[in-house]
Amino acid sequence: MRAKKWSLIISMLVMTTIIKPMNTQAIEIFHKYTSEWIEVDGIEGGKVKFDAKTGTIIEAEKSITQATIPEQINGVAVKAIGVMAFAENDNLKLVQLPSSIKTIKPAGFWRCHSLEIVLFAEGLEKIGLDGFGECTSLCEIILPSTLTIFDNAFRNCTSLRKVVLPKYLKVIPTGAFYNCTSLYDIKIPLSVELIETNSFYGCKGFEHLVIPGNVKTIESHAFQMISAKTVTLENGIETIEPHAFAGWIGNTDVLEKVIIQANKIDIDKKAFYGQVNTVLEGHIGSPAEKYANKNDMKFSVLGAICIEAAEVYDLQDSYDGIGKEVKPAISVIIDNEILEEGTDYVVEYKDNIERGTATLIIRGLNKYQGEIKKTFFINKLDYELYDMPSKNEIKQVYERIKLLDTQVVYEENSSSIIGQVNDTSLQNGLEVFNYIRFIAGLEPVQLNQEFTELAQIVTFINANNGTLSRFPSKSQNISKGLYDLGVKAAKASNLAKNGTIVRSLWAFMHDSNSNNICEVGHRRWLLNPSMGETGFGYSDQIFALYSIDNSKFSENAKSTIWPAENMPIEHFSNLQAWSFSNPRNFTDDMSVKLSKNDGEQTWEFHSNDNNSDGFFNISKVSYGQPGALIFRPDDVVYEDGDIFKIQILKDNELVFDYRVNFFSLKKDDEPTIELEENPEFEEITVLEEVKV
Repeated sequence: MRAKKWSLIISMLVMTTIIKPMNTQAIEIFHKYTSEWIEVDGIEGGKVKFDAKTGTIIEAEKSITQATIPEQINGVAVKAIGVMAFAENDNLKLVQLPSSIKTIKPAGFWRCHSLEIVLFAEGLEKIGLDGFGECTSLCEIILPSTLTIFDNAFRNCTSLRKVVLPKYLKVIPTGAFYNCTSLYDIKIPLSVELIETNSFYGCKGFEHLVIPGNVKTIESHAFQMISAKTVTLENGIETIEPHAFAGWIGNTDVLEKVIIQANKIDIDKKAFYGQVNTVLEGHIGSPAEKYANKNDMKFSVLGAICIEAAEVYDLQDSYDGIGKEVKPAISVIIDNEILEEGTDYVVEYKDNIERGTATLIIRGLNKYQGEIKKTFFINKLDYELYDMPSKNEIKQVYERIKLLDTQVVYEENSSSIIGQVNDTSLQNGLEVFNYIRFIAGLEPVQLNQEFTELAQIVTFINANNGTLSRFPSKSQNISKGLYDLGVKAAKASNLAKNGTIVRSLWAFMHDSNSNNICEVGHRRWLLNPSMGETGFGYSDQIFALYSIDNSKFSENAKSTIWPAENMPIEHFSNLQAWSFSNPRNFTDDMSVKLSKNDGEQTWEFHSNDNNSDGFFNISKVSYGQPGALIFRPDDVVYEDGDIFKIQILKDNELVFDYRVNFFSLKKDDEPTIELEENPEFEEITVLEEVKV
């Protein structure tokens, strides 16, 4: 058999000599069978065959572990690595090439799976097909500046992470790094003008790849099936051929963004075929934008500012709905610059009519790109009032309490230094207090002994100082412990001076002098639906009502009104403000319309007082309930039998209305009951901000 093989080879050589010169590959095959195995210094673990005529290492034993190839073998310059010379050697880990080698022929180191390090020297000019193909352990290479041809040389080097290309390279050749799936670090030299087909096909390790503008053409499939966060195509690139950056629909590889800087560039219609999730970024009106629009790809403006960095101001957590779209007025600011709606962004809404969570979407325009999503809650404006008593029911209770405005009995001889109010006086005050709440449709409250003691302490300290203050000073004859309790009570109480307990309660309900009309805070504390307990204190005509109690808090609290649905004219004068308190804050676009006796007189109240027919304020400070509409009509008289209609509006849309019926408490044979005003009366309310 061996004799037949040699006979065939000799016959081929003779024929070749007769017809034309023998080709190099045939010579190498011949010499593999004729050359002898030799040991070479620097090549460890095995022998090689060397063709001294061509200076080519033509074969190497598979046992070689390290090949530091010398410049010469037996005095002959080593010029080339032959076809498959070191191929399929799973023991070879290191190769160092001398500057004398000009060529690595096809498959010279093909499938050396353990090869980790290759050190190239200047002088190498060409690496043939699969010269280092499938060297799956090779991690990093620095290619010499003399190398110009290396088509398909490093195919399927799946561990190759870093490549330094020849610095004078003009063409990145076909398939050079085909399917190098780990490649992430490569810098394309400024000398490169052409990237040929398949050169980076399937490279999935890129983070940020920059292709410089001196590259004129990117051929078909050059970057097909790659993964990268960004690929930047600098200005100057002229042509992107079919499938240059293609992917397959459903493919898990991700090419997130391609930045195309050029305003003049020829992009083939299939250049980004299959990249349905890739964002193209370029100038407005550029070929990049046109390509994206035509092929249903996402587009962003080059140099755009990410609108996600903006701050959104004036967006509240919740808004009152009125059966139409809720569109909050907002400000969008980036780096202290206020953006303009319609020019820099547009606003879209979802689910912004009915009660529930609505979504506001701010989408950037022009140089501002991206979007911001915010949510807010829409409250259903379904105002509801408490059930209030009839006129006759109010009259019946009034008959029981009308004579309770007696002098307060203050027991100075009590065992306590602060003294105490006797039970009868306290109960009289409580009866009147609950009568007021009864008119408003609210549950009665009870006296709490601790609250009563605290209220008594604060009146004692104020009386001792001869002042009326929520922040009383400490006198020497009062202990620190007692003083601290008094300060606590003062911060949690309505305070009054120069009135009995009963008259102080009615004064709190009046609450419409210049110091109090904006909030009517005394009244709102007394009409707090959450209050279940209170306490009274009284010393030397100073009265304290302990106000902060939420023992009857309910998520289903309703709105409270004063004057109430059926209102005695004896308890309300034209000096007093109306109040509509609510479990939620009101917005600035609220207004009120008031009419008397079917339009006999009408008033309108707006947030701009100049356009209101009297005083108007939208309170957003919590006094028991968070919000209140407060209004006092000019030139009004309340008489027995008058009926007032009140309309609550939001953005000029009616959201709620109710009626107030005025009547007199006096019997036919009784004289007219007159409201008394005490010019010396003083009052101080607890502040909403104080937490006790």
